[in-house]
Amino acid sequence: MLQCPRFLPHPWLRLAAVLAGLWWGVPGAVSSAMAAPLELSATREAGRVDLLIRTTVAAPHAVIWAVLTDYDNTAQWVPGMERSVVLQRKEGGAIVEQRGSANVLFFHLAINSVVDVQELPPDRIEVKLVRGDFKQLKGAYELKKLGDGDARYELRWQGQLELAAAVPGFVAQPLLVSNLKKSFEGLVQEMERRAKAVQ
Repeated sequence: MLQCPRFLPHPWLRLAAVLAGLWWGVPGAVSSAMAAPLELSATREAGRVDLLIRTTVAAPHAVIWAVLTDYDNTAQWVPGMERSVVLQRKEGGAIVEQRGSANVLFFHLAINSVVDVQELPPDRIEVKLVRGDFKQLKGAYELKKLGDGDARYELRWQGQLELAAAVPGFVAQPLLVSNLKKSFEGLVQEMERRAKAVQ
């Protein structure tokens, strides 16, 4: 898959600390415990934040896809997420509810969202808000094989988020960026853990 009074995050996103040194619209590499660094960029237009994050994942396609679509267990590897459950299975996807909470500086952020997930194998998963505290929430995960002789994949998430509550842009963007980073890291680390387990 995102607390001032009940800010809703992206389903697979988790708010942690505000990233120091991240300025509007300036992409950069973000360090992590993963095998490859994250590349992340964010721009703001009015209340909407456009986000792009990508990295290289050292795991087979089947493992990456399995983690991205394991909605009932997402809370196990995304920090701050307390609940993730499929409300309804549908052709090519699911309706998923996720809840959690996090404290960031003087903000208490409550997580409560329901999203419509559309699976478009083998390389795309689209997410859009059904209900929750976002005014706008839509995006997609995309997978791309790096080359015939390379077992790694590029994984990216790109989307638009806008909080329903009135939050200054200079607060909203760092919160959403931090949330995306931590959630993305949790997903990728689970992918790499599963890949090692089957070697």
